[in-house]
Amino acid sequence: IKYYLSSASVYSPVRSIIIPPIKLRSLQLYTKEQNANYIAYVFPLPNQYNSTLESITLNESWHSFHHLEQIKEGELDFLITDEDPFIVKDNIGVNADTYKYLHIEMCTSAKTIYAQIYFSTIDNPDITMDKSLFFKIIPDGIFHSYYIRMENNIKWQGFVKSLRLDPAQYHDNYAWYSNRLETCTISLIEFTKNIPNGITECLTATELRDDGTTFNS
Repeated sequence: IKYYLSSASVYSPVRSIIIPPIKLRSLQLYTKEQNANYIAYVFPLPNQYNSTLESITLNESWHSFHHLEQIKEGELDFLITDEDPFIVKDNIGVNADTYKYLHIEMCTSAKTIYAQIYFSTIDNPDITMDKSLFFKIIPDGIFHSYYIRMENNIKWQGFVKSLRLDPAQYHDNYAWYSNRLETCTISLIEFTKNIPNGITECLTATELRDDGTTFNS
């Protein structure tokens, strides 16, 4: 927000006020300058969803298939090809304070017990280990629903910019081997407001004592 003196021959800002990304319903400014003109620069959030919805489906527009071979085009159906598989979705724009749960419906034959979800926000736009949660999976090749309480990570706040899903996390005790055929199919990814009946056990990297070397992230 900048204001200018209308009597000045050159309209240079008298003062600039930098406001971090927030949700505004109204804005009032006070100044002693009687002849000031105000200009506000507004940057809309991308793909802002209707916050009255009980759930928001995120199945489309995933990209950056890393160590994954897509079995069927247009679907989240993959063959795992190496030890660090992940997919990414950008430009989400969901209010983390409203949608605190992530529901993933997935079946996998990956021989490990953890998957991992990363997130970034408008305030913290980089995908990093400290903005992630490990959650336990059942690798029996049958579809299971995983309900992740995202606010278990204290950085889940503000507006969500992107997600990264690692459907299988391998490490020394649960290693990936190239001679094994391991697959993963994701039928649903959605944010939900309602508290689900069963919450999937999940841990931050600190709680799991992962310094970046325990898992092949």
